[in-house]
Parts: sequence; C-alpha cells; structure tokens
Amino acid sequence: MKNVKAIKIVYQKVKNQVREAERMMASSKSKIDKAQEGMGKLEEYKKEYTETGYTKLNKTGPMEMDNFHRFLFRIDDAVAAQRDALKIADFDFNQLKALWQKLKGKEKGLESIIAKEEKENLKKQEKEEQKMFDEFSIRNFNNPLK
Repeated sequence: MKNVKAIKIVYQKVKNQVREAERMMASSKSKIDKAQEGMGKLEEYKKEYTETGYTKLNKTGPMEMDNFHRFLFRIDDAVAAQRDALKIADFDFNQLKALWQKLKGKEKGLESIIAKEEKENLKKQEKEEQKMFDEFSIRNFNNPLK
C-alpha cells in the first residue's frame, strides 16, 4: 500500500504539470491567434493603401511616389516581422504540445500502474482474509464448541 501512496504522489505532480502545460498551450494558442489577426490586418491595410495610393499617384510627382513606395516597404517589413513572430509562436506551441503529450503519456502510465498496484493489493488483502477465515474454520472444526 505504501508503494501506491508514493506513486499517487508522483501521479498528482504529473497531473499538475499536465494542467500547467494545458494552460501554457492555451496561452500560446492565443498568441498565435493574435499574431495571425495582426498579420491579416497589416495585409488588409497594405491592400487598401496600395489600391487608394496608386489612384492618387497618377496625380502626384516623383517625390510622393517615392514616399509611397518607401511606406509600402515598411508595411512589407511589418508583415515579415509579424510572419516571423507567427513562426516563433507556432514553434513554441508545438514544443508545448510535445511536452503536454509526453506528460499525458506519463499520466496515463501512472494511472495504469496505480490501478495494477491497487488490484494486486486487493488480491493480497482478499488472500489474507481468506487465509484468516480458513484458519478460523480449521480451529472451529478441530475444537468444536461444546
């Protein structure tokens, strides 16, 4: 029985680690969603700016066109930075998912060990009780009450 208690302590720690990994995965998924949303907004802004900008550029000079292209490059840089942030967030999420899967495997393994140990302990207890009952029966048979 002591063995089961020790395993249950380890099991509880692993279960807490699983919950913490799940919490961290949810947070990481939220970062991914925000990064994707930010990238979508930047791309939409670039599209709108480009469409309105080209129509206005027909009426402007070379300096305005240069400023327009410079700003487009900045938007492209921001999109690239957002894409990099998204890749990092995806990588982090995948690392957390791998950790969670590993911990979940440990948790299930410990659950099966605990179940096996408890089953064995129950068998031992039943065997001891049967032995005591048999001894009691033998004593009563050999020394019947008068």
